Amino acid sequence: MDGERLLQVIVLLEKGREPSRSEQLGLSKSDIIKHWEAAVNALVKAITWARRECGLEPQFYVGESQLVALASVLAGLSEKKQENFLIQKHDQLVQWFFANVMQSGFRATNYRIFVHYQSLNSLQKSGYLPEEDIPLVKLDLETLVRLAKSRLDRYTA
Repeated sequence: MDGERLLQVIVLLEKGREPSRSEQLGLSKSDIIKHWEAAVNALVKAITWARRECGLEPQFYVGESQLVALASVLAGLSEKKQENFLIQKHDQLVQWFFANVMQSGFRATNYRIFVHYQSLNSLQKSGYLPEEDIPLVKLDLETLVRLAKSRLDRYTA
């Protein structure tokens, strides 16, 4: 995971805006220092949660958009509130995470990261996760079979 993800978390915490490159470059040194530790800890917690609850493996981290959004919400909470949020909203968070990963993958525009952040903030504050941020995922048997891991050695000469 690169440092840009931390800067995206800090933009969401400090400015509450889409974490574009220009917003990241517009952060002051004091903004970064003020939020750095919380951003790092929250990103670690988001990754740990995704690995434990969703089976995410490091080799599959690509754009980490869902992790950035989750970390941004967690970073704004005390440690106890973070744990409560992850436990009390477990089923909704897992559904949200999988639906977005399956439908759009990890890579997302800064706009989608911001939408995810707003949705998770809504979930944390009011218990409501907007339906438009839980895409409908349709998988038939043929698609599921194609998702099976292929053997790399079958292509060796």
